[in-house]
Amino acid sequence: MNKLITICFITLSFISFSQSRKKMNRILSTQYETVKEEQKQLYFQKTILYSEIANCSKRLKGFQVDYINLSPIYFEREDKITKLFKVCEQLKMEANIASNGEFPDVNGIKLLITQFKEHEANNKLTYLDETVIDESFKEKKLSYKSENIIYQSLIKKLEIDIFNLKMNIEVFEKALNEREAILSKIEKEITTLKNDLYSKVVLINYLEKEVTKAEQNFKNNGPKGFSKEYFQLFPEAFPDYTSEGVKKPTPKKSKTKSNEFIEPVVTDEEPEKTIYDRVMIVGDPNEPLSAPSDDFGFFSSETDVIEEPTTPPAQEVVIYDVVDVAAEYPGGMSAAREYLKNNLKYPVTAKDMGIEGKCYLKFVVSESGNISNVKIVRGVQDCPECDQEAIRLIKSMPKWKPGTINGKPVNSTFTLPVQFKLD
Repeated sequence: MNKLITICFITLSFISFSQSRKKMNRILSTQYETVKEEQKQLYFQKTILYSEIANCSKRLKGFQVDYINLSPIYFEREDKITKLFKVCEQLKMEANIASNGEFPDVNGIKLLITQFKEHEANNKLTYLDETVIDESFKEKKLSYKSENIIYQSLIKKLEIDIFNLKMNIEVFEKALNEREAILSKIEKEITTLKNDLYSKVVLINYLEKEVTKAEQNFKNNGPKGFSKEYFQLFPEAFPDYTSEGVKKPTPKKSKTKSNEFIEPVVTDEEPEKTIYDRVMIVGDPNEPLSAPSDDFGFFSSETDVIEEPTTPPAQEVVIYDVVDVAAEYPGGMSAAREYLKNNLKYPVTAKDMGIEGKCYLKFVVSESGNISNVKIVRGVQDCPECDQEAIRLIKSMPKWKPGTINGKPVNSTFTLPVQFKLD
């Protein structure tokens, strides 16, 4: 009897323990599939991130091509506008046009492109290969105990892989966000550059028409009553006038004495005379007689030329619009913007009316770095107070580093915007 009870107890225990392994097998199998699905999703997320980071590099190349193609056109048109503005200024013509919006920072685009490349170099990203799981054990008829051991090992392996994936994805997301932020700035500047180039075409056409009208007016109504600047800018209109607007003197015609030989005449009625006494003068009788060149009665050929006395011109101060190295504020443009921002006194009237905008000023940086001849190129619309504040601000700036030609400091012009923006 006791033996039978023992056998039954052992049987029940075995069945119960076997059921427990089977239940654990189901739990481990479900956990394994869940972890494996999580790993799959993370790899898919990482693949997308990797693709987006690769697209960032492609976008940069496109922006770089735009910058290389557009920047020389921009500087060429900027230089042309500067020269046209100078002509209008010399002719005292109104050439200001209201600003069409933000102006691009062309050199800033180049710095942003460099910044993106440096970020790529300093933040190299590695793509971890997917952990491959061998599931051949499922085809084999293994005991629950053996399968449970395998499941536990695989789950642990996948959990380690998932941890590494999450860390890797975090690095990818940070790098992507930082690169997209730089690209966003480049894209904004490139868009502004394209819009500004179109505006410059319109402005150049307008200025050229104004200058052409001024030239035509000079030809039709000149030369009297026009300033010397017209004669300097349009010398072909009245070539018989100097660059100072003075009519050139008409050169006198040269007067040449005859070289003709006159045969002396000897008669019986008069005593014999020398050749000098009997020579006949051909030409103006009022002109003084010059001595013959030899005994045969030839006269030397002389030309009367009146030479005007020349006065050495006063030495003019030369100011260059284009130089090898442009004038620079101490510390560069970033420091200049910071100075303008910290020292600007927003006009009360403009603040009350909510006026914002940019005032573009042109000034001369002397060879010693001093600022002079500060003039408004394009003012803030409907706010003369803003323009006056901008002039005051530029005049109060410390000495600049002068522009140079062939390494030598020279007087040069510079155009700088002053921004009025309410907080």
